[in-house]
Amino acid sequence: MDVKISAVLLNALVLEDDGITQELLGHLLRDMNFAEISFFGDGVPALNHLNEVGSGYYDLVVCDWHMRTMSGLEFLTAFRQLQPETPFLMLTGDATRENVVEALKAGVTEFIAKPFSRKELQEKLARVLREKLQRDYRDPSNE
Repeated sequence: MDVKISAVLLNALVLEDDGITQELLGHLLRDMNFAEISFFGDGVPALNHLNEVGSGYYDLVVCDWHMRTMSGLEFLTAFRQLQPETPFLMLTGDATRENVVEALKAGVTEFIAKPFSRKELQEKLARVLREKLQRDYRDPSNE
C-alpha cells in the first residue's frame, strides 16, 4: 500500500552525492508534489545556497551521511543552528548505534538506512511531514 501525501507549497533540500540515489529522491519528491526541490552533492554549496535564499526557505531536508567535503552530520549540526525545527531525514549506509545516537544528539528527525525501498522512504517522509504540519498548525488556544 502506497502512502499518499501531497506536499504542495512545500520546498525540499536534498544533499546526496550519488547520482542514482539523487534521481530516485527527485522522482519520489516530485510525485509528492513538492513546490521546489533543490539538489546538492555536498554540504558546503548547500549552506552557501541557504545564506542566499534564507534558512527558513525549506520545509524538509533529506541528507546523505557520507559526502565528499562536509559529512551529513556536519551539515546537520550547521543547519540546526539556522533551523532547529525543520524536518531532517538522514540517509546512511552506516546505521550503527553510535551514528544514530550521534545524529539524534545533533537534531536529526528521522533515519533511513540504505538501501531503502520507495515505500519505506514514503512512509518516513509522510511521518515527518505530518508531524511538521501538526506542529505548524496546532491551535495555540489548546496550549
